[in-house]
Amino acid sequence: MDLSRALQKIDAMVDGFIAAIPNAALALVVFALIALGAKYMGRLFRRTLTRRWPHATLGVVFERLLRSVIILLGLLIALSITFPSFSARDLIQFLGIGTVAVGFAFRDVLQNFLAGIILLLTHPFRIGDEVGLDSIEGIVQEIETRATLIKTFDGTLAVIPNANILTRNVTVYSAFELRRSSLDFEVAQNHDVELARDSITEALSGLAGAEREPSPTVLAVGFSTSGGALFRATWWTKSSRREAAATKNEAVLAITRRIAIAEIDLALQRPDSPQAKESQIGDSRAFM
Repeated sequence: MDLSRALQKIDAMVDGFIAAIPNAALALVVFALIALGAKYMGRLFRRTLTRRWPHATLGVVFERLLRSVIILLGLLIALSITFPSFSARDLIQFLGIGTVAVGFAFRDVLQNFLAGIILLLTHPFRIGDEVGLDSIEGIVQEIETRATLIKTFDGTLAVIPNANILTRNVTVYSAFELRRSSLDFEVAQNHDVELARDSITEALSGLAGAEREPSPTVLAVGFSTSGGALFRATWWTKSSRREAAATKNEAVLAITRRIAIAEIDLALQRPDSPQAKESQIGDSRAFM
């Protein structure tokens, strides 16, 4: 068996490997320097970005993106040094095809990632805000690039994809300092409506958790199906859900005591009742 041709190929491969060692060593040094520069440039970019948008997650995300781009460019340069015949254009074309394939495979992940970037840039809410999304209500714990973590008022953790937050209605309860609460009442037809209004107003004036400005108000907003008058009592508290709930509890007890003294037949309306819904438009205009 003639092994001369095989040995010649092996010798050529060894010679090529030995000849490529200096280039490989130089490429390794260049890549290490580029990687080190990417690390420091990423930190500098994060500090600069944090001054503009004081959000730790946003700075970390863009730091990683910048470092990845610089390291990828360093890899291309290192390959070009190690293999002079290497064409960066071919690798870029391959990366382009791979990016399209990855985009289709991880479409939802990329969608949530881009939505997370938008949320971090626009910051419609912040960590610690009380928010509501559909049936989920709680306190924002963390805003990540893929999802937002919300600790619900029931003590559970809700992980909501950022794309859902960006494309749906989100209520930020703690966006402002004050928050308005209300109760709807129906006064029977055969009772003194002015006395009922004055009794409810007097009860609200003594609420410890209610703000004095704007002051609590009681407005007649319509008629019930039985012919009685509909009233809406409103007051303002701090935006915290705990303070709003505590003050509403105090308001119900205070009003109950006052109407018992005045001997008024008062019925509390549910917020989702037809009468309450019909009165919301007029009530909203009254407070504009």
